[in-house]
Amino acid sequence: MFIHLFHTLLAILLIYLIFTPCPRATSKISLPDDAVCRNFSKKILTKMLLSIKLNNVKLIGLTLVMRIETMFNKVIEMSMLYDFYGQLLTDKQRDVMQLHYEDDYSLSEIGEILAISRQAVHDAIKKAEKSLKDYEEKLKLLQKFNETIIRYNRIQELADQAIQGLEKENIKDMGIKNILIEIKNELKEDS
Repeated sequence: MFIHLFHTLLAILLIYLIFTPCPRATSKISLPDDAVCRNFSKKILTKMLLSIKLNNVKLIGLTLVMRIETMFNKVIEMSMLYDFYGQLLTDKQRDVMQLHYEDDYSLSEIGEILAISRQAVHDAIKKAEKSLKDYEEKLKLLQKFNETIIRYNRIQELADQAIQGLEKENIKDMGIKNILIEIKNELKEDS
């Protein structure tokens, strides 16, 4: 933010220098004439504007990456919600969500397939998304699923650490080690 403000102020200063005449020397120091001053100021301003444009390109690129990531996350979230709650939607909503999120059709293509307007497709998607989010808010199946995956991974890590610890210590009690290996194998079979 500060950098943009600095760039803006510097650009204003350079524009001022371009359009105002150079001061005339009243002392023994000779200053360049107006044309040289303006040319020099234009070169600096051009470099400055190029720098600002490059910074904006970087910001635009970063913004674009963030938007793509947000869109990608939304597609994943909606696909997961559809997997959990899709059967609770109406047939039309199910068809629209399937075509849009799973088959990656555009709104216009879905409209042609279902013989409805693009706006009707958009409305159906928004209504279905809202329904899926409402179901998740009330039932929390996706949240519970994600928590279960986290716990599952943690149990697997702990089993690995315990087995490695037993192997490092060269513990002879094979009963504990076998139980841990059995837990780990059971976890692998479930995944």
